[in-house]
Amino acid sequence: MKKIFLSLLIVMYAIGGTAQTIIFPSYTSRDNSNVEISRISLTDTLTIVEMYFLAPIGDSWICADKNFHIKPYNSNDRFFLVLAENISLCPKRDKISRDKIYKKFLLYFPILDSSVKRIDIIEKAKDGFNFYGVWLEEKQEEPLPDSSKYRTREQFMNYFSENQSNIVPLEGIWQETSQLAHYVSANFYDYLNDKEVREFVIIKKDERYVCYDVEGGPMDAFFMPIAEGNRYLYKKYLRDIRETVSAFSMINEKSKIKLSYFYPDKYARYHHPEDIMPGDQLALRLELLKIFPEPEE
Repeated sequence: MKKIFLSLLIVMYAIGGTAQTIIFPSYTSRDNSNVEISRISLTDTLTIVEMYFLAPIGDSWICADKNFHIKPYNSNDRFFLVLAENISLCPKRDKISRDKIYKKFLLYFPILDSSVKRIDIIEKAKDGFNFYGVWLEEKQEEPLPDSSKYRTREQFMNYFSENQSNIVPLEGIWQETSQLAHYVSANFYDYLNDKEVREFVIIKKDERYVCYDVEGGPMDAFFMPIAEGNRYLYKKYLRDIRETVSAFSMINEKSKIKLSYFYPDKYARYHHPEDIMPGDQLALRLELLKIFPEPEE
C-alpha cells in the first residue's frame, strides 16, 4: 500500500510541475552499450530519467540497483533513486526476451539545482547502467513561427480569390495524405499506420512559402524555390528533437506533389521503439493535392 501511495504521489508531482525535456541527451561515455537514455525531464519537483534496454541475442535479466543515483558532473553530491517504474529493484529481476526488442523504464530522482548543466547517472561502480557527462541542455530551439493573420479556411479562400492573378501554383489550400513507412536494410518493409488526411495552407512570406493549418497556426514547415519548373526544397523542423528534415519536391501538371523524408534515428527510436530494430528507418510519405484555388485547365 505504501508503494502504491508513493507511486501516485510521484506521478501527481511529475504531472503538476512544469518540465524541461531533453530527448536523447549527449554524454561523454557509458558502461553498457545495451542501454540508452531516451529522455530526461527536469520538473519543479523531480528529475525523471527515461531509459530503454535493448536485449542482446538470447534472453537476459535486468534490474535496477537500489543505489542508483545522479550527481552533478565533477561533484561528490549524490541524489539517490526515489522510485523505479517498469523495472524491478534488485535482487528481483525482469526477464527480457529478444523478441521484445526494447524495454523502456523510468527512474525518478530528487530535483537538481537549476545551475547544474551536466550530470553522471550511476547504478553501480562496475558494469552498471552508468552514463558519464550527460548534458542537461541542448542547442536552443528555433523560435516558434508566427501564426497567420488569416484564422479560418474562409479567410484564406477570400485571400487567394482576391489575389489569384498574383499567386504562384504552390500557393493555396492543399489536401495532405500521409503514411509512415518502415524500411529494413534500406528496403521498404511495411506501413505502420493507415493513411491520414488533413488540409493545410501554403502562402508566400518573404522569400519562403510557409505552411499553416487552416486555422492559421504555424506548422514549422516551408518550401523554398530552387529552380524553374515549380521545383522546391521542403523543410520541416521537428521541434521535440530540435532537428530539421528536408526533401525535394515538384508540382506536376495536375497540381499534385509527392515527397518523402526519413526521420532522424533518435526521433524514430523515441516515438516508435516497439516497431523498429537497430538499423531500421522510418520515413513519412506525403501526397499533396491542391484543392483551392482549383488549377486552370
